[in-house]
Amino acid sequence: NTPGLRAGFIHVPWDAENAPPGAASLPQADITRALEIAVITTLTYTSDLDVPAGHLA
Repeated sequence: NTPGLRAGFIHVPWDAENAPPGAASLPQADITRALEIAVITTLTYTSDLDVPAGHLA
């Protein structure tokens, strides 16, 4: 544990143009926009919710 260090994981599906048959995928523009929102949110909010992992408030 490092005080003040925030970390996370984002699962990114295949982009639709390169996905193997039957694999989950999204259009590249949707993936890009989702990652932009994740970065903006991370930089905007400086504290995390104090809830168990996987729990939505």
